[in-house]
Amino acid sequence: MAHKDSMDPAAVQREATKIADSVFKKNVEDLTEVEMEREKQELTVSIQKLRESNKEIKEFDPQGQDEELVMAVEENLNVIVRREQRLESIEKRLVQANGLDL
Repeated sequence: MAHKDSMDPAAVQREATKIADSVFKKNVEDLTEVEMEREKQELTVSIQKLRESNKEIKEFDPQGQDEELVMAVEENLNVIVRREQRLESIEKRLVQANGLDL
């Protein structure tokens, strides 16, 4: 986002939370190693984009006066937590798949 004036924080937030629903339809235990690696990358990128989105929203509305933007940041934080939990589960499963039980 080059200029603050042209930024639509709500659109940034919506874009950052997009990951195909099909990604999360399978339990981690049911994913192949290839699927886990792919999802691990997707989750990592998604988490990074959500954090960037929150940073941009806070820069756009530093006082937190826009209720919709405040809610978007809160929603992003909740999504980040869920995706970090899934990422952690995948990483543990990958370690197990490679015979390196923790």
